[in-house]
Amino acid sequence: FSGVATAQVIDLSGEFGDMVDPNRESTKQGSGHCSKMEAILRYLERHSPGRRWYVVVDDDTLLNVHRLLEVLSSHDDSTALCVGERYGWSHREGKPGSNYITTGGGVALSGDALAKLGACRDCTCRLPHAPDDMMLGTWLTSIGVPILHEEVFHQAEPHNYHPEVLAASEAPVSFHRYGVQLPASAKPEQVDKARRANWRRWSEEHFSASAAGSA
Repeated sequence: FSGVATAQVIDLSGEFGDMVDPNRESTKQGSGHCSKMEAILRYLERHSPGRRWYVVVDDDTLLNVHRLLEVLSSHDDSTALCVGERYGWSHREGKPGSNYITTGGGVALSGDALAKLGACRDCTCRLPHAPDDMMLGTWLTSIGVPILHEEVFHQAEPHNYHPEVLAASEAPVSFHRYGVQLPASAKPEQVDKARRANWRRWSEEHFSASAAGSA
């Protein structure tokens, strides 16, 4: 599905059990997934050490890999960093809240940042279905890892951004969600076809030009 011949699908249930059980790590509202995020990060640290960057995205994120590599190359991966579209919550006058990177737009962790998370005993989910990206932001803040905003990561679909904003911005790295509005009675194959059509159109309109321009 990824279009990358060497891509693998890894079943984490054998190593992490209940942490990746959908009945525990998510809710009926679709929020949460904290224990699954924790399992993914642990897996990467244990089985893929020594990488410059680790990127975690949602399963409905469209990623411009060429631009992702360009953007990450502009950051110093020899230090602990987290890069993506930064959100904030609970900020009040005179009392700062927390910042985090949205997993829908994509979270990029430098190798040093992942190593520091792995060494942090307190960086665990308070609840299996706690918001994954918010909890990750809390952990990173607690261990002093900078959370850097990059406007080219997008938490939503292209139509949620003004065309002039997209036109004035640098070429995008990501968009999130399927952007499909069909009747509840639509068949699964109809939904899948519509999703793929949207992704193809987004890729052609927003990703192809960036790859051609830097060739």
